[in-house]
Amino acid sequence: MKYFTYCLMHYADFSGRATRSEYWFYMLFYNIFYWVGTMVANILDVQVLVGARLMNQFALPPYSILFLIGYSLAFTLPSLAVTCRRLHDVGKSGWFMLISLIPIVGIIWLIVLLWTDSQPGGNEYGENPKEENDGNVFDAVQRVQQFSSQQISSPQFSSPQIQKNTYSAPASNQNADARIIRVMNDVVSVGMNDGSFFDVNTSELDFMPMVGDAVFVYVNGDSKIVTKTKLF
Repeated sequence: MKYFTYCLMHYADFSGRATRSEYWFYMLFYNIFYWVGTMVANILDVQVLVGARLMNQFALPPYSILFLIGYSLAFTLPSLAVTCRRLHDVGKSGWFMLISLIPIVGIIWLIVLLWTDSQPGGNEYGENPKEENDGNVFDAVQRVQQFSSQQISSPQFSSPQIQKNTYSAPASNQNADARIIRVMNDVVSVGMNDGSFFDVNTSELDFMPMVGDAVFVYVNGDSKIVTKTKLF
């Protein structure tokens, strides 16, 4: 269905190339909708024709005629466009579809061309769409593999300015509990049980690495573990 929708969106695009899948899936849904619409129009016409016959009047099947005209106006242009792109895909000009005017032989030849696989590589009408799609998938896989193989370095954060309490010696790299002393102008002052305290900007809190209920706070190259429940 996506090919049918694509062809309708590019109803006047006679440039580029179309794969076999694009063309034949378009034709599949084109014929499905045509026959369903024809059946509905015929059912509606039966009532009109029966009524005209009872009144000894001549009547044409109005719904079938209207459907045929409307369907032709709606789908002739996108059908020609996708056929032209399909011929481009096998290295033929879009005008080559006129070969179908040759009785029997011309129609068979055109069907064979429309069923032929894409011409490898690029041609004068563009790159091979099948190779482009395969290349996009291959590039995406390569990017994922490269990303997964890269060594993810530890994030670097700006160290908050630490202030020392003169009444106790600081203790770094230990699992110290903490409490918020104050919040002023988007700055959170965190007090440690070891007697030291430091200021952290609230914008930095969202970027501090968290593991479980702990927040790793970097201070002058050293780290302290602060429980998340105390900070938030």
